[in-house]
Amino acid sequence: MRQSISEKSNKKLHLLIFIIFLLYFIVLARAFYIQVYAGENYVKKVLSEFPKGRIIEITSYRGSILDKNGQPLAISVPTISIYAFPKLIKNKEDFASRLAKILNESLPQIESILNQNKRFIWIARHVDASYKGLIEQAILDTKNSQFVGIQNDFKRFYPNQNMASNLIGFVGWDGKGLDGLEYGLNKYLGGKPIDVMSIYAPKEGRMVLKPLSIQDVGTQNDVYLTIDVGVQSIVEDIKSHIVKDFNPRRVAIVVEDVRNGNILGMATYPDFNPNNYQNYPQRDWRNSAVTDVFELGSVMKPFFLGYAMAKGYIHRGETCNANGGKANFYGHTVTDVEHNGVLTMSQILIVSSNVCAMKEASHLTKEDAENVVNLFHLVKPYNIIPGEQAGILPNFYYPINRMFATIGQGIAVNVLNLANGYAALATDNLVKPHIIRKIVNPLGQIVYHENVDIIHKNIFPPNVVDWLHYALEQVVEQGTGVAAKSKHFTIAGKTGTSQIFNFKAGRYSWTKVVAVFAGFFPVSNPRFAAVIVAYDPHPKNGALAWGGSVSAPYFKELVDKISFYYALKPDKITQEATQK
Repeated sequence: MRQSISEKSNKKLHLLIFIIFLLYFIVLARAFYIQVYAGENYVKKVLSEFPKGRIIEITSYRGSILDKNGQPLAISVPTISIYAFPKLIKNKEDFASRLAKILNESLPQIESILNQNKRFIWIARHVDASYKGLIEQAILDTKNSQFVGIQNDFKRFYPNQNMASNLIGFVGWDGKGLDGLEYGLNKYLGGKPIDVMSIYAPKEGRMVLKPLSIQDVGTQNDVYLTIDVGVQSIVEDIKSHIVKDFNPRRVAIVVEDVRNGNILGMATYPDFNPNNYQNYPQRDWRNSAVTDVFELGSVMKPFFLGYAMAKGYIHRGETCNANGGKANFYGHTVTDVEHNGVLTMSQILIVSSNVCAMKEASHLTKEDAENVVNLFHLVKPYNIIPGEQAGILPNFYYPINRMFATIGQGIAVNVLNLANGYAALATDNLVKPHIIRKIVNPLGQIVYHENVDIIHKNIFPPNVVDWLHYALEQVVEQGTGVAAKSKHFTIAGKTGTSQIFNFKAGRYSWTKVVAVFAGFFPVSNPRFAAVIVAYDPHPKNGALAWGGSVSAPYFKELVDKISFYYALKPDKITQEATQK
């Protein structure tokens, strides 16, 4: 019996000890949670209820965005922001007057800010830091040192204004990227907003309860893009000329280095100034080179015809009868611009015969059509630029859809994918495009560097590549793309004019088109690929806009300027030199 009582006592003692340790552990865990995880939130809650407490959000430094050569595209510049406890400000009229003169603002505007019925206000954000001395003197002279303060912070600045704005994007007042690469690179560029907990004390003035630390500021890397400011300036200038001459709804231009997939230039219209992006409609922020897809028209023909020749369905020495430029396919009438007769395989591309292109495409199977799209990565996003839109494909089960896709109807892609497709036609290798060249941390160490990433190698046999290069060069020398002909450099390219589908009418528009030119140069040793797209251009003479009349002339200008910019040796003997 005694043993039983003793056992019960031991059990009670053990239970009591367990309860004590459990309660101790709960208290310890609660304290740890409050101090480590929730301490800042508790302080914030207390400060929010304290009459003279405030959480101040400061914009910290953000890494720079630079072009491939280190030219700045987006940088953080030191600024100051002015805050105050408005109910405590002394000599308010005098202070408002002096501040209005310094900031070049109207006196009523400053007074309205200072007279707000709030515990705490920002008088001005991201003011030029050179005004700091004048503002400090105004605060001191009006005896407001304890009630008005200056906080050092940073503001995002875009020195080239509208240049590549749709690609670069912008940041908000808190320093976080909101659009474009600024948004996509947030985790690398840093610049997160910092919450500084502060309180006003009558004797001590402003007290900072939570000093800034390395953890607050974070890591800011500098990002070097593959963009070349020189090339970007060229494409921006060409874009402006197209807008002036044809008043299109949209324009997109992409230039790529075919050797490594580096995007050297990307310009779109409409554009905006990211220094004051809020003054522009949101539709102007869109990077239509990746966010918009369009039916390609005849620029699609080389992909499908090249594949048909690679499979042995057609041969270089064959001919095709275009039937005077008109034929019927499964109840659909298809026409050529010219009344074409018998054409060679090269001439199908040179004169851009829809009839013969569709006849030759009739050999392709469903799997063949899908292989063409996949080999050149025409519809899948590369996910290198925020907002990339996937392309649209028809159902290739139906032969008529495969045939129409060959002439660029029923299939839609974005400009980036098309440009990279033509780069693959130039080199016979599909290389993944890049927009980031390298990322450098604050210690100067390279934490990322782009590498040449070949997705598909040796897409076509050499004889097919030679045929495509020859035919596409002749498109420019004597065919629909003759307006792109350069006196100095050989160009291989293809014109495209696709009608815009009118969904209300349920048919393609007779007057609204997308004018395209896509190509690569120099043909003797391909170095660059480029695409120029003008969406719904309006020629001043009222004529129908074609890829050969709208985009091709500017492609010539692009080729000459970029080639001379990179000091390429002309690979073409001009007619004048031959005559001499």
